[in-house]
Amino acid sequence: MLESYTLIVNLLYVSLLLETSLLFYFVSRKLKNLPYLWKDARSLYLLRIFSEVLDLLSSTDLLDDGMIGANFNIKSEALQKFLEKEVKGVGSKIKLINTYISSMEKIDAYISGISSNIKEIFYLILASIISFALYLIPGFSLDGLFLGFSLGLNIISMYYTIYSYLVYRDVMKKIMEIRNSKS
Repeated sequence: MLESYTLIVNLLYVSLLLETSLLFYFVSRKLKNLPYLWKDARSLYLLRIFSEVLDLLSSTDLLDDGMIGANFNIKSEALQKFLEKEVKGVGSKIKLINTYISSMEKIDAYISGISSNIKEIFYLILASIISFALYLIPGFSLDGLFLGFSLGLNIISMYYTIYSYLVYRDVMKKIMEIRNSKS
């Protein structure tokens, strides 16, 4: 009776290891092209940020108008309204540039996180295989501990593989939006 439970647990472990290894292979193959795609999209994004900064600097005469008003001691309401309108326009352009830069930094952080997750998953799978090999050593007194440890590592690595794939999918959507946007 105990041998049948052991056989079931061994088959469960081997099937989980196979699923985790195939999933890891699938995700790592998908992630291989991600840095190259992001490099191209990042260039487009930096160009967009640069054009927004140039647009901001070229379209605002806020500094010149403020200096003229201060030099001639002009305190008219028309000048104040004009300056308030210009400041609001500058604020929205600065917020847009900030949004571009922060989303670019988020994508960089996600890609870095996915890459480190994939390296850690590889080591988890390797540790799981080694632990299972220790379980198979006959006459070893801690064999049940190593089997449980192997199953735990397998489940953890499967979770992080699925998590990495979901993050990859979201990052790819953002990269494709950047690459396909015209403005």
